[in-house]
Amino acid sequence: MSDTLPRRDLPRQSYIAVAMIMASLLTAFDVRTSSIGLADLRGAFGLGFDEGAWLSNFSTAPQILIAPSIGGSVLKVLQIH
Repeated sequence: MSDTLPRRDLPRQSYIAVAMIMASLLTAFDVRTSSIGLADLRGAFGLGFDEGAWLSNFSTAPQILIAPSIGGSVLKVLQIH
């Protein structure tokens, strides 16, 4: 079996590559903004350092839970097994 994909699948691959790059940039932006604003949020809610650490966990937990399903979807679209 050949490792190359048919020519008609090349545009789809480029869209997936662009989407994955954009997703990684947005994730980095989200992590950066939450880490910068964490001190302000702790102060606004009157939380200590340990209690405020949970705010960053609440921010990153959805990303961790969603990442495997998106990776599986990309593999299914590309038909890589």
